[in-house]
Amino acid sequence: MQHLAALLIATFAALPSAADTINIPGDAASLAEAAAIAQPGDEIVLGPGEFSADILFGVGTITIRGAGPELTTIVPEQDGVQRAMLYWDVSRQPLNSPIDVTIADLTISGFAGVNPDSGQDQYETPLEISGPFSAPDGAVTLTNVHVRDAIRPFNGTVDLQSLDTVIVEDCVFENMDSEAGALYIVNIGEALVARSRFISCRGFGAPLTISGAAFATVDTCLFTGTGSRSRFGSAALRILGPFGGGGGQAVIMDSSFGSIGPSVDEPMGTSAVVDLVNIDAEYIRCAFAATDMLAAEDRGSTFTFLNCVGPQVPAEFAETNIIATPGFTDAGDPGADGLWGSA
Repeated sequence: MQHLAALLIATFAALPSAADTINIPGDAASLAEAAAIAQPGDEIVLGPGEFSADILFGVGTITIRGAGPELTTIVPEQDGVQRAMLYWDVSRQPLNSPIDVTIADLTISGFAGVNPDSGQDQYETPLEISGPFSAPDGAVTLTNVHVRDAIRPFNGTVDLQSLDTVIVEDCVFENMDSEAGALYIVNIGEALVARSRFISCRGFGAPLTISGAAFATVDTCLFTGTGSRSRFGSAALRILGPFGGGGGQAVIMDSSFGSIGPSVDEPMGTSAVVDLVNIDAEYIRCAFAATDMLAAEDRGSTFTFLNCVGPQVPAEFAETNIIATPGFTDAGDPGADGLWGSA
């Protein structure tokens, strides 16, 4: 019996401790304090209010959850300075557990202004999660997250790189002017973007870019009021195949694409709703309000249509009585400054 008791004690001692919930306020005074004490598998719960952050995480397996995007907002640590707010990067900070990050039910906002030290825009990224480039690993899930008012951060406003799986659901990206778009997903095994809206987003990249992807799904999304400052032209959605060669696959379904503006800096840039490179894509029940639906630079890509409507959809694939996502077909208008994607 003593041997059995000793065995049971040793067995339970070897088991990982149960995940904890760290409440702010309550268990920690700030998001930075919560991140410092968090262990793999923990959940940080933010109550209503504004929370500042400039945190390089050392824990890879974690959930950060707010009280709702209308109630919980994460803002830069210092007013007027565009700092990265939340980031995981294995090249800068070793992690004590594999990347498995969930962020839910909150707003990320406030990247606009000038760095007082340099007098210039500071190209930082509000949310960055990067796995090992040579061997992508890990998973990220964003659910019911609103990201808005980000002016020219480097790369995407939300930058997710070198991961196995990315899931973005029920999110809103609004009023962006980003170096590589509002949501920048790169070097990914599989990406799903569902039930999300991209509104008034312009920059050097498409509002949604999925690059280096083996498989991508865009399901029930809205793209409207987009534009570009890039010589590569405007696009609402850009999908590029795997970096190592070979084609990727994409399914774009139940989504609506409003009109896009011209390429602001380079009027000769290609303007198109969707730009595909080395991707075999299938459009299912999509609506296109824009005239130029497909980019001229669809290098190595093929695409088919099933029950889609809009200009340039081949008649044999169109079904005029099926409209994708009712209420999502508003083309949008230029902003007060006359530029597309502006507030």
